[in-house]
Amino acid sequence: MNARAYALTMSEYIQRYLSRQGRWGRIINVSTDAAHAHAISLSYAASKHAIESHSRSARAEGGKYGITVNIVAPGPIQTGWLTSDQETAISAGTPLRRCGTPQDVADVMVFLASDQAHWLIGQLLYVGGGWRMHQ
Repeated sequence: MNARAYALTMSEYIQRYLSRQGRWGRIINVSTDAAHAHAISLSYAASKHAIESHSRSARAEGGKYGITVNIVAPGPIQTGWLTSDQETAISAGTPLRRCGTPQDVADVMVFLASDQAHWLIGQLLYVGGGWRMHQ
């Protein structure tokens, strides 16, 4: 269901964009830095991995119309669900030495939505202060 919702939303956006004869657009999908494997939530990780794959495919369709499609994959973000012990451990294992905040993720999304990101398409951006870096 998670992946299907993203696919339907992207399709609807592109249809509406075309009907209004848009000149440029942005699709920013949200995954997780654990999409590659998440032992505790197998279905969740699989759905996020599907979202990433579908987003990469959608970039070709949207790109020809001036729509960029990118993916933000947050790392550990303190939204109230991390215990203080978890937050301390995460902070120690993160190069920036702290847990992320919702504002950290929002800042990256605002950039991706801006004209400054007009040349970024099909990218998966890990937003976790270096918690998980692409190898």
